[in-house]
Amino acid sequence: MALSRRCLVLAGAVLALHCACGAALAASSEAARVVETFHAKLIAVMQAAGALGFDGRMRELSPAVAATFNFPLMARLSVGPEWQRFTPEQQQQFVDLFGKYSAATYAGRFDGFNGERFETLGEKPQQGGSIVVETKLVMPTGEPVKLAYLAARNGAAWQIVDVFVNGTISELAVRRSEYTAILRREGPSGLIATLTRKIDELQSKS
Repeated sequence: MALSRRCLVLAGAVLALHCACGAALAASSEAARVVETFHAKLIAVMQAAGALGFDGRMRELSPAVAATFNFPLMARLSVGPEWQRFTPEQQQQFVDLFGKYSAATYAGRFDGFNGERFETLGEKPQQGGSIVVETKLVMPTGEPVKLAYLAARNGAAWQIVDVFVNGTISELAVRRSEYTAILRREGPSGLIATLTRKIDELQSKS
């Protein structure tokens, strides 16, 4: 829970959005629509997963994740203060790889359809103007998986900046912990090489 709270505060601080609570509530349906549009795309890809294969799922999901997630911000937050050690070329390369790895992860996880569905549960405005969209993935058997999306404005659009699994596990905080350890050992070039290797491994498992 501590990791989740810290990630929420960090994202809100970086975004520096000082909207009033009423304004956030008025805009909350826009954030929910971003999440629901992405969920609809995931379901469509799951339903055609076999015919598409991994590469096809990647092609279908790559533009969807790029539109849904604020990868430049997420990449920077996942690295933290070490971001200043990256050259401008390394920063751009890492942002590109961060987005590609996210698409590859979704393509690997959502590789079939057995009647799953997503449900939107509600929205919670956060300090600084961001919004948490609470949802769940309902499966034919087993407990549903709770997925909470932290969304914030990026210019005129709402985009996701973090995902919390079962309400407590921040994907951004998990990545930051992993990336910090790699940066300490191998520096920016080592982290870029690691992310490239992870993408290759996901593709090879397809």
